[in-house]
Amino acid sequence: MTDYKTVITYKINRNEIQKLLRDVLGIGINSGSAFLGAAQAGIESKNDLRDVYQDELKNQEFILALRIVAEPDLYVVNRFGGGVIGLDEVRLHRKKSEGEYVVATTVQEEDGTCIMQIYENYRAYLAWWIENFAGNNEETIANYIPPKISLEEFLFVLHAIDSFRMISYQNMLDHVYTERAHIKYDDFAKTMAESIKSRDIRWLLPAFMAVMPGFEAYDLDMAPENAAYLIKQGIMENAKLVQNDELVLVFGEGGQSMGVEFFRFWVMSSGFEINVKTSDDFEMVERLFNAPTAISNHFVRMEIMDQGKGRVNHQAFTREQLEVKLDELFSKAFELDTYTGSSV
Repeated sequence: MTDYKTVITYKINRNEIQKLLRDVLGIGINSGSAFLGAAQAGIESKNDLRDVYQDELKNQEFILALRIVAEPDLYVVNRFGGGVIGLDEVRLHRKKSEGEYVVATTVQEEDGTCIMQIYENYRAYLAWWIENFAGNNEETIANYIPPKISLEEFLFVLHAIDSFRMISYQNMLDHVYTERAHIKYDDFAKTMAESIKSRDIRWLLPAFMAVMPGFEAYDLDMAPENAAYLIKQGIMENAKLVQNDELVLVFGEGGQSMGVEFFRFWVMSSGFEINVKTSDDFEMVERLFNAPTAISNHFVRMEIMDQGKGRVNHQAFTREQLEVKLDELFSKAFELDTYTGSSV
């Protein structure tokens, strides 16, 4: 278990989890365990599980994995999806009394099994994640989304990027070339509402909402003044059409640059939520998001402000910068014995 490429994997039937833990091993399941939902989703097996798992029960690593997943004191929800990738989820579990090991679980709906993979520590898991889901860029680029903006403003930025993509696709279909793409105000508002409602993760805005664990915890208050941020930041600009003086939005330097980047190079995104055990339950300590392209890793750290409002800290990271930041945030969370207050 010293290398993520040689990670140890076990498979267990979802319908056998609860009975195996309760009747054979005498282990409970707490609210942070991926086993909780998996066990509740199926009909409990009637098989004699001492016979079914007789080989695995002789293996201490198998039992270790079960103990960690069943009763974690920290768990991480890691979602993947968006662009050309379908939505999927891994839950990472840590139990400090069992050492630094972490166990990643995924539920295979097609065959009703739960896959457990043992990593030596969270860094081994992050190494696997970086290898598979981070952009491999080495040079920094301009960050057109300054840190510390409201969640509502950030959603408008995402839709501005999507709007550039939509218009680019449509212009290609219509064999239209234009040096500066534009969109009507009404069309911008209409397509944003449709995008949010669609949950179509091929687009960046709904992908962010689906891939970010716990997104529903934020109290959104979408208003026209949030769109004004796009003008203020130079992502969009006001303009008039020559033929009829109709007021439209054109893409400014930031909108053009990010639009081209995501139009050409975006294929997926990832979200993390780190939760630490309290005396009663679990509390979230980090929510993170990354949308990689060939040019940058667009990394987001979420914060919950007063009255459930959300705030976004966006950075355009190189691969190395992303690795350092993730290690910093994970290290801080994994060093906690119990949750004692917000870390964000």
